[in-house]
Amino acid sequence: MADEFEEREEELSSVEAIYPEIIITNKYTASLDIKVAPSPPLLVRFVPSAPATVLKATYAQAATPTAAHIEHDVHLSHLPPLNLRVTLPDGYPAEVEAEVNIKTEHDWLPETKLDELQRQLVDLWEDLGRCQVLYSYIDHLENAASSGFSLDQSDDGCLTLPASLEPALVSFDKETKLKQFQEGTYDCGICLEPKKGTQCHKIDKCGHVFCLQCLQDCYNNSITEGAVADVCCLDPSCGQAKAGQRARKPKPLHPRELLAMGVEDSMVRRYVEMKRKKRLESDKDTVYCPREWCTKPARSRKYPPIPDDLTQYPNSDSDDENASEPKIITDDDDRLCICENPKCGMAFCKVCYKSWHGPIERCHPRNPDELSAEDKASYEYIMAHTSPCPYCRSPVQKTMGCNHMQCYQCTTHFCYLCGSWLDKDSPYQHFNKVGSECYNRLWELEEGDEGQEPEDGEGFRGARRWEQMAIEVARAADEEDARLMQQEQQVQRRQVRQDDVERAMRLPQDLVHAVEEMDDQPVEVPELERQLLGGGIVDGVAHIGIDHPAPLADPAARPPGRRRRNPFPVGPPAVNGNAGRGGAAAAVRAHERGQRPLANGRAPPRRGPNAQPAQGGHGGAGIRRRAVPEHEMEEEDRAFFDAIDERGMHGPWDPDEV
Repeated sequence: MADEFEEREEELSSVEAIYPEIIITNKYTASLDIKVAPSPPLLVRFVPSAPATVLKATYAQAATPTAAHIEHDVHLSHLPPLNLRVTLPDGYPAEVEAEVNIKTEHDWLPETKLDELQRQLVDLWEDLGRCQVLYSYIDHLENAASSGFSLDQSDDGCLTLPASLEPALVSFDKETKLKQFQEGTYDCGICLEPKKGTQCHKIDKCGHVFCLQCLQDCYNNSITEGAVADVCCLDPSCGQAKAGQRARKPKPLHPRELLAMGVEDSMVRRYVEMKRKKRLESDKDTVYCPREWCTKPARSRKYPPIPDDLTQYPNSDSDDENASEPKIITDDDDRLCICENPKCGMAFCKVCYKSWHGPIERCHPRNPDELSAEDKASYEYIMAHTSPCPYCRSPVQKTMGCNHMQCYQCTTHFCYLCGSWLDKDSPYQHFNKVGSECYNRLWELEEGDEGQEPEDGEGFRGARRWEQMAIEVARAADEEDARLMQQEQQVQRRQVRQDDVERAMRLPQDLVHAVEEMDDQPVEVPELERQLLGGGIVDGVAHIGIDHPAPLADPAARPPGRRRRNPFPVGPPAVNGNAGRGGAAAAVRAHERGQRPLANGRAPPRRGPNAQPAQGGHGGAGIRRRAVPEHEMEEEDRAFFDAIDERGMHGPWDPDEV
């Protein structure tokens, strides 16, 4: 018995010397936590619908038909340790084996695996000839833990756990990594100075190490300047092509990681907002509010709003969401959009861009060519002063320098003249290659692109050239349309003038026919033209009673034979020695003129040239004659009526001659 006592005590003391962290709770009872750090990291699949007995089930049993079948795969490098509790009973090791109890925190290791590990102790005790086996068993467990207990060799190829365990296991993995990192010393990749782990940060996605001060300065400057693409790993070798792999651009950092570096919350929020805005603008499926004072994007499940807690911001493994295919609207409910601006909140249709009209009403798409003056001016400026990136098609404008450009959005290296992709390791080989379109053209447009052609006159190539050709063709078509329209307007104006001239030439002949119908006598056209032109054609026409013309006498209705004679006496007696200056002849003249005779038998003289024509006479219309001085008209009238008076004294006369 004394030998057994000494043998058990000796084994525990030896194990304690090797594993100082072992805890001996009783004289022959001890407990030890065995670290579980599988290499390579163990694939753990978290299934949301896993039942309570998932630790005894496979993945096929966990993903039941009633479950959602949505899993999340995570590679874990550190798992909660195994808690080994061992008791050395009486008769150990010669007669009985040691008693062990194995369990894990959060119960992440399946019970089948725990039972298997406990049975391996008995097998090991038998293989060693029933000798002291405690150290060998602990070493066996450590080797099994480093290989992940061969869980990756199972039928599922991974460890299947319920989703409720994911936060605890992931958090444990990160805390363990951080603790190990802080215990070391590293050289900063920027300032190249050795720093303690507590003053450094390790990038989660690539593992490069930099000191916190350098990271904060670089990222604050990038966010302030709006260079969202620069908020990534700062190591120049990050993302370069490895053997058998293609090069990848560095991935942007998550806001959670920026906060862990010590970057201020306001700066991180600005970074998230700019990053989200950049993705919205590059996505062709983004719908904007039609209100001119708002123009904010509509709510989208693809780009959820920014939460108050930035650590809960969803992960995005890639910035290439803009490469998504255009969505075909098949459901009427998909047309409804709501502006995400809290001050607006307008509900509108994404097809017709009008207020929401309900899912029943049909609508038609808005014509994309109908641009406002501001949008059209911006579009024309971009087409004339920028070159598109060959990868993401973002417009890039050169303000100064050489023609080796780097896209601000996707960091692609390309030629500004031809749009060719350039190798970032040797970008200037493109300009030194004999026979290339851009040979010796590195420094053209050195002072910037203001829309002019390159100095050698060869012009741009690639997408920029095609865009300029399209603009020139469209401009030439617009100029041709304007020229044809101007010619058509000139022809129309010329035709209008020709019609006016022809109408004016037909006017005298029409007046001749009208006068002949009124008087039933031919009229000399030159005499009529002289009268019309003397007072103006327009004035002459204006004074013709067109609105209410008097009925014309029908020549065919007049009886044949001699005209009717004047019923008044042949001639009045002389008055004070002046023959024909009063009496009946004066009354006839006053009657024909529609005026009252004066006391001396004379009719009043004619009025000035602005006087209106008399409302009597044939046809109820008169023609204004050429303006004649008043004294000349009186002399002409006196001579005319004296001749009539003399004829009236010696023979009959016709009142129509008056």
